[in-house]
Amino acid sequence: MKKLREKDVVLYWDILKEINDEKEYLKENPEEHPELNTDEKIMDYIYNSDILDFRFEELTSNLTEFMKKHNQPNYYKNMWVVSVNNFGWRNLSGAKIICAESGEDLLRQLLPKTECTFYIYKNNRNSFKIQNFHHDSPTGNEWYYVKAMTIPEVNKGEDLVYEMMEN
Repeated sequence: MKKLREKDVVLYWDILKEINDEKEYLKENPEEHPELNTDEKIMDYIYNSDILDFRFEELTSNLTEFMKKHNQPNYYKNMWVVSVNNFGWRNLSGAKIICAESGEDLLRQLLPKTECTFYIYKNNRNSFKIQNFHHDSPTGNEWYYVKAMTIPEVNKGEDLVYEMMEN
C-alpha cells in the first residue's frame, strides 16, 4: 500500500489547527479587533464567535463539491457505499449504503457523534477515503472508504454490502 503523505490530503478538519490559525491571524492583524490585546481575549473571542462554525461550513461545502466530482453521470446520484475498518475502541469493521447529497450529510451519517479530526484523501476516480481520529481512535487507525455507486450496484442493494463485508 502506498504511504499517504500530507500532500495527498484533499480536505481535513482539525479543530486545534483551526483555532491556532485563527489566533495567529488575529495577532498578526490587530487593527481588525483592537480590543483583542491578550491571548485570553483572543481565545474567548474564538470560542464565543461563529468562526469555527463558518470554517466547518466551508469544509462541508468543499466536500460537497468534491463529492460531485466523484458522482459522474454513470453513477447513481447521491448514493454511496461505505466500508469502515477499525471503528472505535473495539476496532469494528462493516459496510453500509447511504444517500448523501452534501458533505454535511455524508459526515453526519459516517463519523461518530464526538469531536473528530479527519483527513480526506482521493482514492481513485470514483472513491475517496477518510482517516478519522477521536477519543476511541486516537492513533487514526479508523478508516472509511467511500465509493460512488453505479446504477447496477444500487439495484444490487444490500447484497453488495454483504459482498464487501466478505472481502
